[in-house]
Amino acid sequence: MRTMIATVGLLFLGAQYGVVPAVAQGLAGTGTLSGTVGAEADFQAAQVYAHHPGMQLTYMVYTHGGDYEAVNLRPGTYDVWVEHPDLSSESRQVVIESGQQATADFTLSRADASGSAIIGSLFGGMPDEIELVAYDEMFPAGDGRDTLERTCMTCHGRNFIPLRSGLDEDGWRALIDLMLSLDDTFWGERGDGSEEPIPFLTGDLVPTAGEVDQLVTYLGRHFGPGTSQRMLLNDEQVALDEEALGKAMWIEYTAPDVSPDGGPDGRFQEQFFDLDGNVWLTEGVGNTGGLVRLDPRTATWTRFPTTHRDRTNRR
Repeated sequence: MRTMIATVGLLFLGAQYGVVPAVAQGLAGTGTLSGTVGAEADFQAAQVYAHHPGMQLTYMVYTHGGDYEAVNLRPGTYDVWVEHPDLSSESRQVVIESGQQATADFTLSRADASGSAIIGSLFGGMPDEIELVAYDEMFPAGDGRDTLERTCMTCHGRNFIPLRSGLDEDGWRALIDLMLSLDDTFWGERGDGSEEPIPFLTGDLVPTAGEVDQLVTYLGRHFGPGTSQRMLLNDEQVALDEEALGKAMWIEYTAPDVSPDGGPDGRFQEQFFDLDGNVWLTEGVGNTGGLVRLDPRTATWTRFPTTHRDRTNRR
């Protein structure tokens, strides 16, 4: 059984934001990684990844004119590689030392364009290989698609349904009925003296009975037994500002098992920064609930579980 991996990503844009002025200056006890990326064909804004397996920490920067630089990396041994649409590089290990600048150059080569994608660390919890499909192939026109787009996709996104392919019509109907029955008593007794529960879904998010029937038929036909998990192919060409991207650095933190029983169900919802730069997250469905604090400077996670599920204790 695969473990669902919860991650938190932080984006730093040069020294433009006062919360992290040291991004440009260099933090004490950290190192720098830089180098060049080449390829036979012209390219822009390749993504350079540096993954620290021991800390479950991943940095990503973009190239600018074939050059890249990642700053404030914590010391250790990193797996480093480069990706670009249809291009990729070999992965190599690079040692980052405190106060030192490491260099690593890469050459991009043509990637396998077989229609399947290797889902890397930034998409933990997905299958190792998964088919990528165009939108109209994934969601053929017909009765039920409009309802799917207006209701399910509004909250869950476009990949939620195809990643759960295989249910028969009874299974899809049971899942829809569950969603339509959810209200604010889901976490336990309300405890506030009111009698009428507040439904999660209102307005256009609530399909009519006829629309539910169409939706069940549609899902059973296109995502029923025998169908495989798929994800949408994003082949839209987006204009990139390589100069701006070259100043950005994405940092991803992979959470340890935070569910009470050590299982795979720990997952996060809301994220907030405090004045000290820590990230606070609320735990959602699948565990007893609580708060989790991430110190991005040390990649340290601390969990503060709640004692009760009912609303009188959720403060």
